[in-house]
Amino acid sequence: MAYPRGPAKNVTVTQDHIDKGIPRDSGYCMIAEAIKSTIPWASWVSVDLQTIRFTDLNRKLRFTYLTPRSCQEVLADWDDGIKPEPWTFKLKEAHVTRAGRYKPKSAEQAARDNAARRHRSKPVPDLPRRRTIAPRGNDLSGNVSEVVGGHPPPVSINRRRAFGLRSLRR
Repeated sequence: MAYPRGPAKNVTVTQDHIDKGIPRDSGYCMIAEAIKSTIPWASWVSVDLQTIRFTDLNRKLRFTYLTPRSCQEVLADWDDGIKPEPWTFKLKEAHVTRAGRYKPKSAEQAARDNAARRHRSKPVPDLPRRRTIAPRGNDLSGNVSEVVGGHPPPVSINRRRAFGLRSLRR
């Protein structure tokens, strides 16, 4: 079974993104602004020292990437008031989960969802509720695998990155 994969994108953080970004805010920082301009369909973008997350509302999927080390260092400096030079980083190997909350559905709600699915232009993929190890892409040899479904890594309590930055050392 083929599972959806997250997009692998080169993201360029420009001087405009750096000037527009808000320090210590995971939804409006310079990296989040760069992702929004690179991936126009990305919604609910959130960037912290551990993960970069965004949602495809059309496909009802949430993509979670580990934050690259270069971005972690720049974020730590930027939140301390040091403005960086523009740079490029790559998003790759996303953990793909269903967007929205994991609540058990009533039979009536499930019937309404099924009826709505028939009228959507893009089908919603059927991801496993439990975390599953699957072969990546067309590699059926089993040499390369990826995690699909389940719950994404936990997020911090709020959108602000004001706490915990002192632990990042070079």
